[in-house]
Order: sequence, then structure tokens, then C-alpha cells
Amino acid sequence: MPFQSIIGSLRARARAQRSASLQANTSKLQWRLTEVFIRTWDLGFTAFGGPPVHFQILHRRFVEGSGYGGGSKWVDEQTVRIPYQEIFAICQALPGPASTKLLFTIAMIHAGLVSAVFAFLLWSLPGAIGMYGLSLGVQRMPDRLPPIVYAFLSGMNASTVGIIALAAVQLAQKAIQDRLTRILVIVGACAGICYNALWYFPTLIVGGGITTVIWDVWLAQKVGKLKAKWESKRRRVRNEAGDAEETSSPQDIQPAQQLQVRRPEAVKRRAQAGSSTDRMVPDDDEGPGRAVSQRSTELDTTTNSPPVADVTTHNISIKLGISLAAGFLVSFLVVMVIRGTIANRSLSFDLFSNMYLAGTIIFGGGPVVIPLLRSYVVDPGWVSPRDFLLGLAIIQALPGPNFNFSVYLGALTLASTATPTIFGGMLAFLGIFFPGLILTVAVQSIWQVMRTKAWVLSLLKGINATAVGLVFTAVYRLWEIGYLTPESSDGTSLAKEPWWVVVATLAYAETAWFGVPPAVAIILGAILGLGWRCAAPLASGGRASRSYSFRRLPRSSTFKFILFLFFLWDSIHCISLYLHQAASLRGLPPRRNTKRIYIAAQHYNSARLLREYWNEALYSLVQELGVENVFVSIYESGSYDETQQALRELEANLEVLNVKKEVVLSELTHREEIAAQPKEHGWIDTPAGVHALRRIPFLASIRNKVFQPLEALTAQGEHFDTVLFLNDVAFNTDDVLRLLDTNDGDYAAACSLDFSKPPQFYDTFALRDSKGHETIMQTWPYFRSYASRHAAERFLPVPVTSCWNGMVAMPAEPFLGGDRALRFRGTNDSLAEHHLEGSECCLIHADNPLSAKKGIFLNPTVQVGYNMTAYNAVHSPDAIMSPIRMYAAIWQSRILRWLTTPWFKEQVVHDRVKKWEGETGGREPGEYCLVNEMQVIFERGWKHV
Repeated sequence: MPFQSIIGSLRARARAQRSASLQANTSKLQWRLTEVFIRTWDLGFTAFGGPPVHFQILHRRFVEGSGYGGGSKWVDEQTVRIPYQEIFAICQALPGPASTKLLFTIAMIHAGLVSAVFAFLLWSLPGAIGMYGLSLGVQRMPDRLPPIVYAFLSGMNASTVGIIALAAVQLAQKAIQDRLTRILVIVGACAGICYNALWYFPTLIVGGGITTVIWDVWLAQKVGKLKAKWESKRRRVRNEAGDAEETSSPQDIQPAQQLQVRRPEAVKRRAQAGSSTDRMVPDDDEGPGRAVSQRSTELDTTTNSPPVADVTTHNISIKLGISLAAGFLVSFLVVMVIRGTIANRSLSFDLFSNMYLAGTIIFGGGPVVIPLLRSYVVDPGWVSPRDFLLGLAIIQALPGPNFNFSVYLGALTLASTATPTIFGGMLAFLGIFFPGLILTVAVQSIWQVMRTKAWVLSLLKGINATAVGLVFTAVYRLWEIGYLTPESSDGTSLAKEPWWVVVATLAYAETAWFGVPPAVAIILGAILGLGWRCAAPLASGGRASRSYSFRRLPRSSTFKFILFLFFLWDSIHCISLYLHQAASLRGLPPRRNTKRIYIAAQHYNSARLLREYWNEALYSLVQELGVENVFVSIYESGSYDETQQALRELEANLEVLNVKKEVVLSELTHREEIAAQPKEHGWIDTPAGVHALRRIPFLASIRNKVFQPLEALTAQGEHFDTVLFLNDVAFNTDDVLRLLDTNDGDYAAACSLDFSKPPQFYDTFALRDSKGHETIMQTWPYFRSYASRHAAERFLPVPVTSCWNGMVAMPAEPFLGGDRALRFRGTNDSLAEHHLEGSECCLIHADNPLSAKKGIFLNPTVQVGYNMTAYNAVHSPDAIMSPIRMYAAIWQSRILRWLTTPWFKEQVVHDRVKKWEGETGGREPGEYCLVNEMQVIFERGWKHV
């Protein structure tokens, strides 16, 4: 069978599993392994970025079921017995690589222990093989390398220091829960810097755990009682002093007032705090903290409980879990006893025992392993500092777990012996990964019992905080040996050359604040090292020099070097965006919708599109969503082509499916609307003195007609979750499902991107970026504001203040408020007389109470067309932008942003709105929607005045 056919059949099997969301896979072992392979095969090659990024990937893939590799959910946030957040906490608290244990646990819950081991191998082996290959290359490197190689390695080391410093800060923020854990982080860092020995780090970590146990279980209560006793004594003295003052001057106080004054402070506080059955929730956008009835909360949870994941089918029994934990403890003690008592041990055993010890006592994952491994392989002389730093820099740029570093070190350790180096790599791999995985399996089985023991949680908290402190130790120690030169290949302090300080700072900043992946930051650091070395001869006038300084670089060379770095950064940036584009286009089909949808559409002169595509697309969409889950409301507004006949054909087809619907065909044309007696609102006197029908209020009134069935259905007890506005555009079912799933379904509005003449999008009238500005260009990346442009460049949901653009999904709740229900509108006629107009499709977002709370998003992966030519164009392979096209588009966007400003246009609108407000006392919340235009209806269309 051809390879593509095999993959196709596997994917078909995986898609068949999508309906079993949150259910354990109970199929035969081969099919469980197949599903695990389909969902995880790529992670070992694509999971760059270290544990923080790994956690996001795993959450999106297995908890949300979205993104590439997504599908059915394997666990969820609300699982009753072991929720995802608790799994995450356990994996963080136990020794070993946290992200590896998280993937292992999720796979074990869903598909069993064998499948979990398979997932672990898929996750770790690609990086492990890469590190072993690196060790083979390092073994053949000469002792003294060309100076440019040392500069390359120093640049990698400096950027690695910056990335590990960021990891230390991020881990500390998570580990610090109170003052004691903050102190333990500081103590761990300071103590680790001041002394170094094989037994020292484990002692610090265990000591930190014991400290928190003593404090939380015993000492905190004692101190609390003493403080309470002291406070009680102070209050008694204060109250007695108050009573003495009241007794000395009672003539001004009435008896009732005396009773109020003497009321104890504690009683006042209890009265202000409220009943013990209430709890306080944090402040939100609506106002200060409020008391919420715990009883009603529990009732809501009971009556509306969501489906939860099956965590029992493949659960390990408590007896087996205890046996595994005991067996591991015995093996650990045996290894440590042999390590401490037998003098003439083989190097292979010493390697395995050191890795076994490291895998057992490392809490906090990859960053914590660095100071320990350096002590365990560099101090005994097994691996040189230069080779250690080289491997450390490379592992930061590779996908998968950082613990794969052990394979590299194990192979180098046995390179000087007759034993094959691959055996050393395997020993190190097994030794460092086995403790964390076996303890994870054991603890998962007995966690239901352990979670009730306060001292267990306290012990893990202290161990984790102290281990995080050791990450700061790693930053210091690597800083002191990061600068490599031909004269000192063992490394000296990076502070000896200011350029390395700059590189480390840049690596920290670009990763923390600009979202640059750590792998890219490492590569940039290496390139900066090469640039420094290439610039050094210029600084010395072409003469060889032992000590180069970037500070002496001539200005012309500095300028050229900066331009080179800028060009290099742009190139890497464009390649990264190209990969984002590819990932967004190759994702699995969107998740099936389970909500009730009210479909609203208006049509005017759309006969050709209806018959060519729209009717059939709607028919397929209704079948996918489920006839029982939809209501179709269509309003046609006096077309003069065959639109009404096409809609009658659609109505007949929907009738066959028994779809609930209302299709209204209006006989009132534009000419008749204009000829009718002018109404009180929606008409305007143009500068030419003509009393004309305004376009926007007219369109708003037509759009509002589709809500008439919604009001009646609501009165009858029908409920809808979402209103889906389908304009006269070509679309398919996947487009709609992807739109409904925008931002995981959490939005005030989600819009598609519409095209009439690709690659330019169409509806600029209603689209505003996150700052309320119009788009800067009609081609990618479209937007002026950073937040909108940054998301659009990466093909992520784009935060905007307004959009419409072909298809829009909005929660139904705001449209169900009776007289106060959300509806389309135009601006006030008196404001329009100031030559200002705003789209009704923009103003509705300004009026929507959910806009500020949930946000409005444009989904750039959902692209629709106003004709089939446009739709096919944006979905053809030619529509995929190459890195070169992206590079040109980014520079076009930059030039437009640098050379243009929306201030003048927006200021004209602002001044006119302020003038109108001063004249009428009115207010327009959608000022960002307004433009300097006046639009009126004529017989067969509309025009600007």
C-alpha cells in the first residue's frame, strides 16, 4: 500500500474518533497506538520553545481539541477526579521534565500505559537522536578551534543565558505563592551560587520541602495563635481606653448612641463581612466585589454540569501504584548505596547513577537540570566545559524536552572508553527520564488519597520553590563560563566583553516581550557572535589582535552591520510568518458545532450567486448543524432580477428537510420607497437642497426585519445561542464552523474576511482595527495598530473594534432584550447633516454590551467571496503567500505606517461630532465608525453626496 494511502487511512480513523470527545479510547491496542501516533507524531519535530510553549501546545491540542493535531478532547478543565489543572500541578511538582510528564499522563488517561510510553518515545526520540548526532560531531572536533567558531559559540552561550534567565523569572512567578516560598527561591539561588558539591543541591531541595512542611503544618498555627492573642490584647486595651473616655464625658451622648459607640469592633467586622454562607468574588468590570450565594453556585453547577473526561478506564490501581513507587525507591536506594560504598566502579555505572540521581531530585524541569548536570559531568572531568556549553546552546534550539541533553552528555562521557557511545547515550536517557515517569504513574494512582494530606502539598510546594531558586544559580554559573576564546576554551565570564552582555539582554527581551521563539533567539545570538568576530578586524585596521572590542568599530562599519542584522531579522521573521500561514492552512477540519443557530440573511439582486452556490451551501450547512438546531430567517428587499424566484427554490428545498424558516419576499422597491411620503427619521436635506432617503437607516431597517421571527420564537420559549449573519457571499460549511469556533467560541462577534477582487479584501466601511483606525491597506497584513497587525501576520483571530466582512457570528443574548434589544441603526439625522455617516454594521458593535467584555475578532482563515471567481481565487494554492511576497508586504505596511497618519481624517470627524453634541446635547458612542461622507438611496442603488 503506498505511504500516502497508509497515512490517509490513519487520518480517517483518527477523524472517526472525533465524536468520542472526552471518552477514553477502549479500542484494540493497535488502534489506540494509531490514534496516539496521529495526534502526537509531529511534536518531537515541531515543539520548539521549551516547557512554557509545550504547555500551550498540549493544552490547545488535548484540552481544547483545536489547532494542528487537534481533534477530540482527551481531558478537560472540569474533569471530576483529576482535572487538567491538577494534572498540570502534579507534573510540575514531581521530579523530571514537566511537559514530558504532562503528555505522558494525558496519553495514559486516554489510551492506557502502553500508548503513553509510545507517545513519550514519539515526543523525545527525535531530539535525542539529534543530540547523539551532535555528540558524534563534537568528538571529532580538534581541541583548538578557529577564532570564529569560539565567537559563534560565545554568541550562542550569551543568548542561552538570556533565555534561562527568562525561564528563571517565569518559574519564580509561578512558584512563589507566599512569603515563605519567596524566601526559599531567594535562599536556593544564593546558596547555590555560594557553594557547589554533588550532595549539596539535593540537600537544599529536600531542606526547602521540609521547611514548608514545618511551617504550614505546625509553626504557622503557633505563630497565628500568638498573633491572634497579641491582637486580642491590643483590642482589649484599646476598648478599655475608649470606655474610659466615654465615661468621662457622657453628657453629650444619648443612651442609644452610647450603645453604638461601645459596639465591639469584631462585631462590626462580622456584620460588614456578611453571612458565612456567602463568599466574595474578585472585582470585575461591572464594579466592586460582590457576595455570591454558595448555595446557588452549587445548584448551578449541579444543574448545568458539562460533560467530563473519562479518567477511570485506564486508571492504574492504588496497589500497583504503591508497588511502583516502592520498587523505584528500593532501586534508587540500591544505586545510591553502591555509588557510595564501592570504590572501583565502572564509568558506565557512575554515569547512570548520576543521571538517575539527577532525574530523581530535579524539580522544575529543564532549566533546573543545568547546574546539576554540570556538577555531575563537568566537575568529574567526563565532559569539557566547552563541549558542555556547546550542547547546552544546541539543546535550547531543538524541539522536544531539554532532558535530551543527557544523551549528548552520556555519549561524550563514554567516548574515551571502549564502550560504544550509543550505550552511554541510552544509559543517560533511561537514567534521567525513568524516575519522573515512574513516579508520575505511581502518584496518579494514589493522588486521590494524597491530595487530602496537607503535608504532601506543602512538601511539594517547598521543593519546587527551592528548585526554582537553583535556576538562578544556573544563570550565574553559565554567565561565568560563557565567553570562549582560543586562549581559554574552558570559558570565562561574559562580562569581559560588553557585546555578550548586549546579546544576552537581547535574547531575554525578544523572547519575553516580542514573542521570538527561543530557538530563533539562539540562532540570532550565534549570528551576532559571528558579526562581532567579522567586525573585529575592522576595529584593528585589518591587523590580527588577540582582544577585540565592538566598541571600537568604525561608524560606517557599525551602520552596515546594523543593516545586515536588520535584514537578517526581517528574513527570519518572514520565514516564521510563512510557517504560521502553513500551519493555519493545514489544520484538521473544524470542530462540529453543538449550539443552536439563528441564521439571518438579506438579499437584493443576488439571483446568480443564489443559484450558483449560496442555496446549495446553505442547504449543506443546515444538514451539518442539524435541522433541529437551526432557524433560517431570510428577507429579500424588492430585487428587480430573479432573486425572489431563486429564494422560492431554496424555500422548497428547505421544506423537504422540515427546516424551521421564514422567507419574506418584499414587493417594495427602492423607487417606491423614495416615492413614498418621507418618514420622520431617515431622510436628509442634501447640500443641493434635495430631501433624500439616507442609505444607512434604510439598510438598518431592512436588516432588523430578520429579527421578527426571533422575537416570536423567544416568546414561545425557543432558545438560540448564536445569531449567524450570512451575507450574499460564497461560503462552505467548514468556513462557517471555523467562524463559529473563532477564539474557542468566546467573542462578542466573529467575522470572516471578504473578497471581491483578490487579493484586496472588500468591506473597508465597517472594519476598524483594535485602536479604532481604518485599515492601512486592503492586502495582508491590513492593519495599522500593533495588536491587530501582529495577529493578522500570524493568521490568528484578529482583535478589532468593528467588522462585518461577509459572515458574522454573534451571541444571541443581546438581541433578546425586548424593547432594549440590540438592533441595527444609523446615526442621528442631525449628525448626518454635518456630512458624517457610519455603517450600521459598525454601529451595532458600538452598541453591543458584550463588545467590551468579550471582544470582537476577525478570523483571517475564514475567507469568503462575493462571487465564485473571488472565492476560488482565495482558496487556490496560488493564494498562499511566499516569504518573498510577505517580505514585500511587510515593508509596504511599514512605509505606509511611517509616512501616513489617520489623525487628520479622524480629527475632522471628531470636531464635527463635538460640534453636534454641543448643538443638540446628543452622544454618539460609535464615533470611530464615522467617515466624512453622505450616502443616499436612488432608484437602483445608492450614491455619495
